[in-house]
Amino acid sequence: MELLNISTQNQSDGIRASITYGKKKQTYSLSYPASVWKSYPLHLKELIRENIAYIFTAHLPFLYKKQLEIRYDTPRPLSSLWINNLFFHFLPGYNRMHNFVDDHKSTSIMKLFFNSHYIFTRSNNTLLPYPEKKSGKKKETVIIPFSFGKDSFLTYWVTKKLGFNQILIWYHDPTNGFEGKQKELLFKKFCTKTKNKYYFVRNEFGLLRAQDEKWFGWESALLSWAVMALPIAYKENAHYILFSNEKSTNAHMPGEEDISFIPDYEQSSGATKELSLLTQALTNHSLKTSTLLQGLHDLGIIAILKEGFYEDTVPYLMSCWDSTAHSRWCQNCTKCARMYVYLRANGIDPKEAGFTENMFTEKKKKLFNVFGVNATGTGWDAMGLNTHEQALAFYLCVKRGYTDPLVKEFAAQPLFLFVEKNIDALLEEYFSLHTEASTPSRWKQKVDRIYTSYLEKTKKNIYSLCQKKS
Repeated sequence: MELLNISTQNQSDGIRASITYGKKKQTYSLSYPASVWKSYPLHLKELIRENIAYIFTAHLPFLYKKQLEIRYDTPRPLSSLWINNLFFHFLPGYNRMHNFVDDHKSTSIMKLFFNSHYIFTRSNNTLLPYPEKKSGKKKETVIIPFSFGKDSFLTYWVTKKLGFNQILIWYHDPTNGFEGKQKELLFKKFCTKTKNKYYFVRNEFGLLRAQDEKWFGWESALLSWAVMALPIAYKENAHYILFSNEKSTNAHMPGEEDISFIPDYEQSSGATKELSLLTQALTNHSLKTSTLLQGLHDLGIIAILKEGFYEDTVPYLMSCWDSTAHSRWCQNCTKCARMYVYLRANGIDPKEAGFTENMFTEKKKKLFNVFGVNATGTGWDAMGLNTHEQALAFYLCVKRGYTDPLVKEFAAQPLFLFVEKNIDALLEEYFSLHTEASTPSRWKQKVDRIYTSYLEKTKKNIYSLCQKKS
């Protein structure tokens, strides 16, 4: 068994870690704005340090494909229970998505995890109380990990309508490339206009995640973002972290030996509630984690943004990991394809969102799920789980009179007839608010009212488009 040592220390602006593996030593840092880290109590800095160390390294046996003995200079962190739970839930999907091992068995990955050793220092420290900060502010303050995607935009606008004080965060690590540069520009432009406070957190630990199509290290991304948000939540006296996890993240699919799994498990309703238990445990019940979007699908989210928040949303939209120096959309991935068809289905010109290419041409066909085979790649779209939603989107493009090559081709597909036959059920599924239990109860009635008012207007317009009566 090979040895890997992890040593960590607090610095003036955050956390530094050195990882020694054989003769190779690498150093990584997590850097906050000086005012954030300076105001954070010392014993809480120690709490963050031990959790960050484990969160960003627990997956290394998977990444290296070797049994490791990992030695930490920190105590065993509370987050270790959550990390292990995430690994367990992702096991059925690892091989399906990545062909990780030759025999395609989850037990091969389990062996790497269970046969590796995680050694921690002994600690006599107890978890000290989370200091209560009193503030004269009457507004509820919420932390929003903000990506400029449709989901985080809807969370932003709904909390704004509720009168909340919003703190936006972007975790920038070196793997972001042009995505990070594009979002830094967008933040400055957007927040200057809206007068919102935002934080850019520099996270070199992101380099420890898989850098290719594999998922190792990314299965705990939201967990890492929540823990990294704690110093900012403390400084801003925030009591909620609001992720933007929508309904489709709960979708199941069959894995090895017919064991169903959720490809985006960490974004599911159950995982969000589990994560809230951790943030509460780390803050003496001061900081909860939730989402306001579990009752909505992608098409409905874009419809709400169009009807209520178009002007300050669409020009800033960005939902692509492979953006370039000149464009926030690569226009050659399934995420770009999905956003493109959903925008056009809702009657939005993608050019207003920054697209420069027509993605309804024959060469883009492989990026969609509605032409007989799943989309290319290993991400969410390649699972085929949103086929019916994409089919409804293409159907609406046909009804809007678009004559692009792929729209005309879809009109001749069996899925077109399927949508036409089931139009009422599909509209109800993708343009309605569904029952969910994630939205905090004291906000839920107002949030539901906002969504429903815009969705009812949208469905009325669509029925008119399809020449059907509601």
